[in-house]
Amino acid sequence: MFKFFFYNILTLLIILTSLDSAKSQTLSVTAKIAIEGLLTNNSRHIISDSVTIYLSKSAEPEIKIDSSKALINYISLSGIFNFSLQNKTNGNYYLIIKHRNSLMTWSQPVYLNFEISGIFNYDFTNKITQAYGSNLIFKYGRYCIFSGDINQDGTIDGDDGTAIENDALVSLSGYLKTDLNGDNFIDGSDLSTVDYSLMINKEIKIPYLKLPLRDAIPVKADINRDVLILPYTSVIYKNGVFSMYYRTNNLVKLDTSIDGKTWKFKKNISVNVNGTPNAGDSLQSTIRRGNTWYSGWTNHSGSGSSFREWFNTATSTNGYNFTQNPGNPYSFNPGEDQTLFDNADSFYCYIRPNIPSIDPRRKIGLMKSANFLNWTRIDTVIEFPDSAYFNPASRLYFKQPYNMNVFRNGADWWGFMHVLRIEDDGTENWNFPYSGIEETVETHLMYSTNGVDWSYTNNKKAFVPIHDSVNQVYALPTIVNDSLYIYSFESTLRHAGYSLEDQGQAAFDYAKGKYWKIFKYKISLEDLNVWKP
Repeated sequence: MFKFFFYNILTLLIILTSLDSAKSQTLSVTAKIAIEGLLTNNSRHIISDSVTIYLSKSAEPEIKIDSSKALINYISLSGIFNFSLQNKTNGNYYLIIKHRNSLMTWSQPVYLNFEISGIFNYDFTNKITQAYGSNLIFKYGRYCIFSGDINQDGTIDGDDGTAIENDALVSLSGYLKTDLNGDNFIDGSDLSTVDYSLMINKEIKIPYLKLPLRDAIPVKADINRDVLILPYTSVIYKNGVFSMYYRTNNLVKLDTSIDGKTWKFKKNISVNVNGTPNAGDSLQSTIRRGNTWYSGWTNHSGSGSSFREWFNTATSTNGYNFTQNPGNPYSFNPGEDQTLFDNADSFYCYIRPNIPSIDPRRKIGLMKSANFLNWTRIDTVIEFPDSAYFNPASRLYFKQPYNMNVFRNGADWWGFMHVLRIEDDGTENWNFPYSGIEETVETHLMYSTNGVDWSYTNNKKAFVPIHDSVNQVYALPTIVNDSLYIYSFESTLRHAGYSLEDQGQAAFDYAKGKYWKIFKYKISLEDLNVWKP
């Protein structure tokens, strides 16, 4: 009995000692945070709510090195966030607030000492300058973080307002993201909380994210003369060899490279006759699984009300002689602009769901196949909502997703979405001359955990933007070891440049790929990870 009692006392002492030791190995940050929607006129929150604070070095703000979650007391507006002392050096850090329905907010750089445990206090409520970019709103005597970023995409915009409206219309109740004021009811009072933020499209303010850097121009005589790299086929990297499909003079060609910079011509691409598609449309997207290459494309038939888009597929055992599948063209009529992705257990095809006469607004759809022969119906996975599309203050104003190249890195799905900005009057009537960003294309980065539900990154800003005199940038991703190589094809012409009238360039020359150049960018996968929303 005595042994049992002694054993239990000893065990308890060990546990208490361990807890005390763990506690002594932490730096506690007491943060005072007011949340706009929850703050009442007595300068208290209506409820206590949890908040996560991330740490990042001021020299590398894009890398979050630790996090801690705590409850913000509704009376004191404070919470205690504990961070480990291990693997940290003294220096300037950002405190990054993440709350379930508020705009992520960064502090000013603060000096933290990780050599000894202790308590550090930071008050976000007493000065607007306590937040990076003064990104706070004054209410009831306190500076508050902005409420209303329901979908956590870094912007309080029409998408968030619509989410609140939809829940209010059916009188939802409970602890929901759309309940901004914490009264457990979604109604007009929640909408009124975000009126100002919706009006100005309030955005997150962050120090910066690393953009991919252009590090090379591919070297080959015809690579940068009258060339149009296929906008739907990423460079393939397999067994130490790079393969690039591109089009010149309306011929599809294959080049290879050992270093990704210096390229050598390998083969012209052939597709056996079986209702062969138009030469300019063949092999729009090609991927490789093992020792088999899979390709897909669309071609047109008819005109006016009888216009149709036809989907076709082909396979190859060497990457340049392709055999069309017997079902070509398929019986269903999709839109165009498709890309293929190999998800190991099935093939994914991201494609425009409908032709322009059915739906003039471009969207990204998804269909799947287990055998590359039988395809599911097309489900829309990305479309820009009216609340953003028709809002001049939105970054998606009169913009449409053109197509998207997808790759995976572990559980993370990334989409290189090419975004077209149509004309200022909301049409694509080729009303020359153009001004501003009319008929331009740039590349945005999308993120997903399943390939179906996609989120914007970087507040809907471009990942590879138009720049200098360049008006179109199509960027294509290729994983190479611990880096992401990005091959872009860029042009000073605008998207409608295949018209005979635009800038004096003939349509035939443009279609052959004239006036385009190919560039190579690079970013580490570690730096890419910080783009996660």
